[in-house]
Amino acid sequence: MARKSEQVTVGRRRIDVSNLDKVLYPGHKFSKANVIDYYIKISKYLLPHLKNHPITLLRFPDGVFGESFYEKDAPAFTPDWVKTVPVPRRETPGADETNDGPDRGCC
Repeated sequence: MARKSEQVTVGRRRIDVSNLDKVLYPGHKFSKANVIDYYIKISKYLLPHLKNHPITLLRFPDGVFGESFYEKDAPAFTPDWVKTVPVPRRETPGADETNDGPDRGCC
């Protein structure tokens, strides 16, 4: 199945998004577009708590009833304007790049 991609504007940023009609929460037919809209609406309350904190995402590529995985590293498609910092790992010498939380001035 081809991924349907489009751009949305959030503040001063144009962001590529895909599969906005994908249902993430089937019980309430809550789509990816609904989740994005919700985060935009609460962002002024949420972002101050995330600023300057490394972020780990629990991802569910096939919806909340599918397999999940933790994503600790900033993916290759991370936009240039997202600040990343090296974070040491206990199990591996050295450091990996991770998202450093949102910058209040990003949007």
